[in-house]
Amino acid sequence: MIVGQAYTNEDLGYADIQKTKPLQIAHAMSDSPVGWTGWVWHIYHELSDGYDYTPEEIITDAFLLWIQGTYGNQRAYKEFFKV
Repeated sequence: MIVGQAYTNEDLGYADIQKTKPLQIAHAMSDSPVGWTGWVWHIYHELSDGYDYTPEEIITDAFLLWIQGTYGNQRAYKEFFKV
């Protein structure tokens, strides 16, 4: 897990993209359930505090987020940062 300044330097780029262009990212993620699952896996892996998620947990969580539409998940960044 990456913490502190290293996290800011390495992973905050996702938030920059998501907070300014959530619709574009949502279109890309909606196009591919496998791509979306990879995105979710990466986020879970980075923020898990060492918890070893099973493939079934990742797939289930990704599916539950993807089925309702990816825009709402991406839009949360825009709302949080109030851009």
